[in-house]
Amino acid sequence: MKATYEKIVNYDNIKLAIENMAKNKGSNTAGIDGKTKTDYPDTDKLNLEIQKRLKKYHPQPVKRVFIPKPNSNEVRPLGIPCYIDRVIQMAIKQIIEPICEDKFYKKSYGFRYRRRAEHAIADIHKIVTLSRNYHVASVDIKGFFDNVNHEILYQQLVKIGITCTRTLALIRAILKAPISEDGKLFRPNKGTPQGGVISPLLSNVVLNDIDWLVDKQWLGRQYKTMNKVTGKLSAKVRANNDVKLQKMRQDGIPSKWIVRYADDFVLLSDQETGIRELKNLVVRKLNKLGLEVSEEKTKIVDLRASSIDFLGFKIFTKYNGQAKNTRGETIGSYVMVSTLSDKAESKAYRNIKKAWKTFNKQPTKENYNLLNSVIAGTQNYYCIATRVSGVTANWQHRLWDTMRRSTNLKLKYDKFPKYVKQKYPTYKGGLFWSKYGVILPIYITFRKPYVYKKIK
Repeated sequence: MKATYEKIVNYDNIKLAIENMAKNKGSNTAGIDGKTKTDYPDTDKLNLEIQKRLKKYHPQPVKRVFIPKPNSNEVRPLGIPCYIDRVIQMAIKQIIEPICEDKFYKKSYGFRYRRRAEHAIADIHKIVTLSRNYHVASVDIKGFFDNVNHEILYQQLVKIGITCTRTLALIRAILKAPISEDGKLFRPNKGTPQGGVISPLLSNVVLNDIDWLVDKQWLGRQYKTMNKVTGKLSAKVRANNDVKLQKMRQDGIPSKWIVRYADDFVLLSDQETGIRELKNLVVRKLNKLGLEVSEEKTKIVDLRASSIDFLGFKIFTKYNGQAKNTRGETIGSYVMVSTLSDKAESKAYRNIKKAWKTFNKQPTKENYNLLNSVIAGTQNYYCIATRVSGVTANWQHRLWDTMRRSTNLKLKYDKFPKYVKQKYPTYKGGLFWSKYGVILPIYITFRKPYVYKKIK
């Protein structure tokens, strides 16, 4: 097998990294050297320069800036590497990510290919509604990205399959890169820059141990090794798993689950004792990894009586007396309900209102696209909430009068573009039109995400 390092320094891999970084929104943000992608027009020359640097790699200092936390007076640090160092991080990530993906847990959804927040929420819905795990712990890690233990991370990388010493040396150099803050330089002894291209992948490597630890408490007790050819469980093994699961429940063994999105995760169980045991187990493991849990922000709730906030959603349950089991018998049970959390609702409305005011003051094509992009983007993220319609109806009601009074818009009830009918089939209200086209309706019901195409 070709050494990992040789794949990283390969011309084609670096070329792909340059192309991927050019598409990244952060490519126009300068590091400490003040350079962005526009300062490297000759990609072949940049490729050769990166290959030369990687022979004895010493990254430039990382520029640290502080950005405000949403709905808070607090700020969080953001590390911005130089553009050329971000390309190098991308080149490393492209090679080691497939190796890591093979060992990552199936219920980890953050910063992974074809996995999104909607999958995490859907998984929680399944665990709560179908498996009746109503006891939930939301765990908050204090300053996760600033407190990653470097030595433990190196061991985890080796354990996961990154054994090439030269590749590990590159990662070590990235983690030990000097940080520039207020004109002063210092070398970090822990943490990974929140803003680096490779940081999300490394965060998943760190917390992968937590995922598998929880798995051993419940799911890991059930299944045997999957078929190496098909990658699936045989019918016989699945049947045995069902018997084991039933017996475990009859013996009173509490079920234990985890659903994680990057450093945000929730633990679930069908018993109060189970969730407390699991929470204490996870906290002890996090402490061994050099991480600390915020006891103030970490809470255990019963979803039948309270709610939790996760990834911008408020999650709770509602009793359904008509629920039936697999045999068609009416048994009654609690089903998961979701809507926007208070903070998320406030922030999303402010963003839409700001984009609308910008367009109303300056009705340009760019601001028209911006307004529709903000509306579509907000809808695409929150449309999976089961009670999103009430929230978006309130937003539309609050903005309706100002939009109707605008001289830049015309309200029409009889003109619906085909794509609006397809993507908003339940919407029966009027549409506001500008000279560039229709303003997307703010009100939506529970549906699949919609991709908005900008006008040219």
